[in-house]
Amino acid sequence: MKENLILDKSKAFALRIIKLYNYLRKEKREFVISKQITNKHTYTHVHCTLYIIH
Repeated sequence: MKENLILDKSKAFALRIIKLYNYLRKEKREFVISKQITNKHTYTHVHCTLYIIH
């Protein structure tokens, strides 16, 4: 399968955002901002993936 730099970078970024979400929720007890960050940034990964597939 051909490597796709954009897909790889967007996936890595989405995984970092999930780690940030977990850190904010567990360590800082921050719930609102962590949820907003996760929603907006994983949305970006999904759209990159859909664009590349089609």
